[in-house]
Amino acid sequence: MRYVFAALLILGVLWISWHWFGAATAPVPDNPDELDPLVAELVEDGVNAVNRNRRNGQARLQLGMVYEANGLNDLARQCYEQLAGMRSPDPRVFYRLAMLHESEGDVSTAIEYMKRSIERDDSYAPAHWRLGYWQLDAGHADAAHDAFERAIELEHSNLAAWFGMARVHMLRHELEQAIDLLETRLMPSRESAHAEHLLARALRRAGRSEEADRVAWRVGDEGAQSPRWSDPWSDEVRGLATGYSTLRHRAEFLVSTRRFDEAVDLLERLREETEVDAPLLNMLGVAYITQGRTELGLQTLNEALEYDPRHYPLLINLARGYLHAAGPHGVDRVALTTALAEVQRAIDVNPESGQAYALLGTIQYRRGEYDAAIDALLTAFDLDARNLQPLRDAASIQMQLQRWDDLISTCRRIVRHEPDDGDAHLMMARAWLQLENYDQARTSLEQAQRAGVRSPAEIRTLQEQLSAEAPLNHD
Repeated sequence: MRYVFAALLILGVLWISWHWFGAATAPVPDNPDELDPLVAELVEDGVNAVNRNRRNGQARLQLGMVYEANGLNDLARQCYEQLAGMRSPDPRVFYRLAMLHESEGDVSTAIEYMKRSIERDDSYAPAHWRLGYWQLDAGHADAAHDAFERAIELEHSNLAAWFGMARVHMLRHELEQAIDLLETRLMPSRESAHAEHLLARALRRAGRSEEADRVAWRVGDEGAQSPRWSDPWSDEVRGLATGYSTLRHRAEFLVSTRRFDEAVDLLERLREETEVDAPLLNMLGVAYITQGRTELGLQTLNEALEYDPRHYPLLINLARGYLHAAGPHGVDRVALTTALAEVQRAIDVNPESGQAYALLGTIQYRRGEYDAAIDALLTAFDLDARNLQPLRDAASIQMQLQRWDDLISTCRRIVRHEPDDGDAHLMMARAWLQLENYDQARTSLEQAQRAGVRSPAEIRTLQEQLSAEAPLNHD
């Protein structure tokens, strides 16, 4: 009987081992041959690591993150769910499950998983502010407030949580509190554009439409998207993304965020290992020029022309590259002439581009073609009235040429769109003074002083000049 019991015990252990460990083999893709080669290599390494020791939770979590990073979400979920059923799972398991469900639009399930992650580790601030944003999406203002408050307790300078708190005030219709928070704490932050976007919405809802219009005009579409806040657990997943398409998107991100040294390393690798086209060489050429390797950058951009001679961003960057090569004072006339030719080709491709005309104006100014430069800059503004910089540049040229009537006209266009542009008011004051219209000069100076200018000393100089030429009548 004792031997029968022992045999049954052994069979039971074997059955339990087979049942558990057999079910917990690493999930694998149905068609691994169809994966990108770089992804396939990473997956194979991860699967092998799990199958060597199926009780290794870290290896299984790593494999899940590899799958998630490369868009294989069903396989990632299988890994995470296997881990969730084990004893004392890592809080990142529930965090990743929450992120997967949120990405698929299942916010209620995401909230529950995030709460479980927080139960395992209450000290990770991004878990709290993510929970807060999801609670906002669900319309739960009080729960969102508590989540953001906890994130701020953990990291007082956490911008994600403070922006979330502003949105809580807006959801509760506490508009003056939202406006105060946005203006005093968030406008001075590195995410000022997003703060202005929310501020415009809050001002409009508070009935302060004129202020809202000015803020909305100033920021345009720049702050509409929420910033990508710091989240080391998610950065860990993003770092596992591979495959040539993913690497290319990564290169685009590096260029857009001006991390050119990293971008060059990645783009040179892609140039060697993948099919080359104009957009890839365009990014690489821009990165080279920004690194100071102007000759190599221009060579690369010209090579890109062989793949697509009508690629608009490439033509713009070629024009900028040759303008850069000409030097700040346009010493290299050949480079300036080439820059002019490239920007004119860009205009031929996209004649409605304000960007191209603004660049044309800059090149013509460097060439000493002042009238043509002013015309191009005014055209740039007509094509894209959200961007006031071409008007400001045109006004600077008009002031240099002492064309006072034209300068006043241009500055009036600026302040019509941006009433608090102190520098435009200051240029008008200088023009009115030259035209001996002293009352208008005083008015413009007062407006410049209220709005603020880059050089307050200029205001004092003009005030002294005005006092000397047209003292106030106190009779």
